[in-house]
Amino acid sequence: MTDAGPDLTVLLCSDNPRSPFSEDLIDAWSKGRYTDAAVAFLTKGGVDFFINKCLDHQDYTRCRLCFTVQWPTDLDSVARLSPILGPNLRIHLGAKTPFESGTDLTPMMHSKVIITDYGNDKCTAFVGSHNWTSNALNGVNCEASVRVDCGSGSSFAIDLRKHLDECAAHCVPFDLNDLAYYKAVQRALSAARPPGPEAEDVSAFSAISGSPAVIIHSEGEEESFRMEKMMLFLPIKSQKTAKWFSTTTPTTVFLFLYPPESLIGQSPPKIRPILFEGRVGTNNDVTVSPSTRTNVTCQVRNFEYPVLELVADGNIPPIEDEQYQVVAELHRTGPTEVPIYHRGKRPLLMIAARFDEPQLDEIELPTDKTRISGDDVWHMDATEDDTDGFLGEYDADSVCDGIFLFKEPTPDKVLHLDVPERWLYSLDVEEAVRNQLPPTLSQRNLRINFEPAKKKVAYVYRVQFVLQH
Repeated sequence: MTDAGPDLTVLLCSDNPRSPFSEDLIDAWSKGRYTDAAVAFLTKGGVDFFINKCLDHQDYTRCRLCFTVQWPTDLDSVARLSPILGPNLRIHLGAKTPFESGTDLTPMMHSKVIITDYGNDKCTAFVGSHNWTSNALNGVNCEASVRVDCGSGSSFAIDLRKHLDECAAHCVPFDLNDLAYYKAVQRALSAARPPGPEAEDVSAFSAISGSPAVIIHSEGEEESFRMEKMMLFLPIKSQKTAKWFSTTTPTTVFLFLYPPESLIGQSPPKIRPILFEGRVGTNNDVTVSPSTRTNVTCQVRNFEYPVLELVADGNIPPIEDEQYQVVAELHRTGPTEVPIYHRGKRPLLMIAARFDEPQLDEIELPTDKTRISGDDVWHMDATEDDTDGFLGEYDADSVCDGIFLFKEPTPDKVLHLDVPERWLYSLDVEEAVRNQLPPTLSQRNLRINFEPAKKKVAYVYRVQFVLQH
């Protein structure tokens, strides 16, 4: 709608397409009370300019800014605006389709509309081509914008605010917790392939001191091992396993002791174990420096059928078939549940964007230009046979029966875990992990992928991280 009269002035910001648009904005913002804008691309230069020339002196609680996720928007720079604008900073997440054939174009919010209210029933609006990038604002690009000075209650100002409200409705509030997700969406939608998000550390898992730690699950008579300290002897046959037990940076050893017939062949074990923990003190190669006089109180001779036994005379037993003699000093901790361990490198959260297929069976085909099923599709008053018409310019995944299909993104967060011997746990391991994750991870589009269980049961294994409680 267009107004005419003495209270409305329309002018081209400049007849020079390389005139700095920033000067026009500063002129309006310096007198303004608050600003509402939709700008498409937003880079560091635009963020700095908005903060220093607008938010620094306007009522930022009433300012609003909408922008698009697509490259070259600088999401790290935009994140600086979030603590200032809160939910009034809004991001348009685009869609995978409709995809214009022969191009790299996907749907986006491309409006460049700005309105600054002076608080005296007057306002200034700008409509044009300028994104908020340094190139656009500073006269590097060839651009054009129209400036309209009018009354705040004029039909033009009212229509412009409605347009900005519609832009905001198509966006979502920018959430700092979802920054990695926004980066994944940007990478998925942008042919320029901006850097993808880094994998995020999962703070719920902490590194074990002296890791990789060795976990031993063993049966044994609890009455025989009520001492506060014991010297555990482990006869090791292979060099590969012997390397698990370092004396340079002493390896941590956790021994979980179960009553006889409650561990081996049971899934899960019938009774919760007693925990002993400590560090490795000795690791001798019997071909180099065999030990004949070392204080030991107990031993586990067979890792495939582990049973904790007392050593009657308190001295390291004579060499049998072992190649290495490992001794660890362990202290009794008491009855416990087996913690949830992770072996391998630190658990990382991988974040990507998933574009789901529209549910066509729920779409009632329209007969005119109508929005269907919320924001999912738009009818363009054409048929699927109209290959020479408007819809014919789009690929097959973008159009069905004369309607555009909008495949919009949802977060796809995947946590890969390698929890050894999950049969040991009576609880639901996945639920236990989710309960310890921050709510932004545990309840929002998170999948937990566990490494498949090995065919052979292992009672002795190594781990590096443990789930905190």
